[in-house]
Amino acid sequence: MGNRGESSSDGLARINEAVDAEGDFVVISFGTNDSLKQKNTVEEFGENIKEIIESFDASKVILLTTGYIDTDTLPIGDNDRQRRYAEKAKQVAEEVGVIVLDLHHHMTVYPKPNEFVQKFDGIHPSTEGYHFLGALIARDIKEKLLAEG
Repeated sequence: MGNRGESSSDGLARINEAVDAEGDFVVISFGTNDSLKQKNTVEEFGENIKEIIESFDASKVILLTTGYIDTDTLPIGDNDRQRRYAEKAKQVAEEVGVIVLDLHHHMTVYPKPNEFVQKFDGIHPSTEGYHFLGALIARDIKEKLLAEG
């Protein structure tokens, strides 16, 4: 449900648009712009994410954490701050009972995380990054469907 450049506040402001779409699954992806632009503190981000999640049936939601940033390409990025936003997303997901995909963890345990981000901006997924992300989301959707029987 995230759009490029949006913070969690922006997503919350257009939540009705996403709810009205009535998707089979909802993938919520916010936090990096909150972190980069420091528009929302970690606590404000957590409150926004919680309100966004609670707008949907929890069984439909997959929450993505913030990812890794190539700080050589994007020096304003801060992976420690990204990790703090990822931890807050995981905390909120546990509180409200939704699946969380810890993108930051998955990207940073990989030996060459820069392969997952575009070389020109250091933040948005590369082709490999989209394939990686798609595989992780597909895995979680499959697990949800299998659990439902």
